[in-house]
Amino acid sequence: LGTHCKKVFLSFGIDSDLFESSSHRAVHGINGDYFDYSFENHIDLLLQMGCVLPKEELIEKLNEVFEENHVIDDAVFFLESLKKTNKKLILLTAGNKNFQYKKIENAQIQKYFDEIIVVHGEKEKFIEENIQKEGKIFFINDNLKENIKVKEYHPDVVVVTKRNARKNTEEEWKQSGIPHFETLTEILNHIHQYGQE
Repeated sequence: LGTHCKKVFLSFGIDSDLFESSSHRAVHGINGDYFDYSFENHIDLLLQMGCVLPKEELIEKLNEVFEENHVIDDAVFFLESLKKTNKKLILLTAGNKNFQYKKIENAQIQKYFDEIIVVHGEKEKFIEENIQKEGKIFFINDNLKENIKVKEYHPDVVVVTKRNARKNTEEEWKQSGIPHFETLTEILNHIHQYGQE
């Protein structure tokens, strides 16, 4: 989704560096840990920075991005396989509630989850306060920073990183000490190993 959005912003005269810096701030907030991204918030930030943009036209073009398929190749197989285990599946995502739900609905993956929860950050604290720790809990995420926090707060939770080259490097994944995989199918195989123990 991010790559497609970037192309739209670039087509409206925003250069790559400005897109990256403004996107990071729009996603992470001023302090870096409050997630509330939406197209409107991102455009408003660029306008505050002095850019001249046709807001409504840009939003219309960005909304068209949602009409394209942004689901990872093996995501459906992964989710269907997990659903067959009859374990509770929770989609815990951070961001602007309306924006996140729009992404989820476009991907048509809501049917696989027992619960969908949108927070603005601090997933580790949400787990502490809301998730009953009965049996093995798996936390699968492509945000390494969040994964490290979850592992620190909850050593008993099995944390797995879905690699995302836009967010981290090979060295960072290795240094984290957290299992990391390129594909969801590899993650699925890793999870199945726990059922064999």
